[in-house]
Amino acid sequence: MIRRPPRSTLSSSSAASDVYKRQEVEGESVELGSCGVSGGDQVLVDLAQTSDADLAVCFQVLEGHSEGLSCIEARCDGGIITGSEDCTARVWNGGICTEVLRGHSGPVSCVAVLVSGGVVTGSRDGTARVWGPEGELLHVLTGHSDCISCVAEVTGWVVTGSWDSTLRVWDQDQGKHLCTLEGHTKSVHSLCSLGDGRLVTGSRDCTAMVWGLDKR
Repeated sequence: MIRRPPRSTLSSSSAASDVYKRQEVEGESVELGSCGVSGGDQVLVDLAQTSDADLAVCFQVLEGHSEGLSCIEARCDGGIITGSEDCTARVWNGGICTEVLRGHSGPVSCVAVLVSGGVVTGSRDGTARVWGPEGELLHVLTGHSDCISCVAEVTGWVVTGSWDSTLRVWDQDQGKHLCTLEGHTKSVHSLCSLGDGRLVTGSRDCTAMVWGLDKR
């Protein structure tokens, strides 16, 4: 259950813009996050972090897609990338949509943020698209025979996983296919980088596989 915590007021003699307090929340002592001081020497609590898992606050609602959302990623600058069944991805900054990434002919099933600030989107149309930091289309990656279900950056390369049971490794600068990873016997549904040149992939064949990529 998600609910808004009641606005809490605490006495404070500090005029600082950021303070930390403790408060009893439903009988439990909790640490309050950064709080802003309002007029009347009161502290307005923005978010109370507590072990009670059902306490949460919705800060923004991002609206613009015309179909359901299927994936989401965050940039290190606070930007948000959303992918949708409406065949587009959107870039959000400060709650405002600043870019709409169009071109896929099927629902966007996965997104990944690149170190460069660019984005990769994968789709049920069997392609992945590499976008620059300003939303410009750089490359269309073709070769999979079924939906691209997951994507990640590994040691500067783009890796895509597909329902065709394979993974493909791509040069993100040139959009060139480098190699195909074969081993799973059913569709690949997840992958992640371990940060050291290795990646882990998960499949409907009930296995996870650890792969090593040697970028020479």
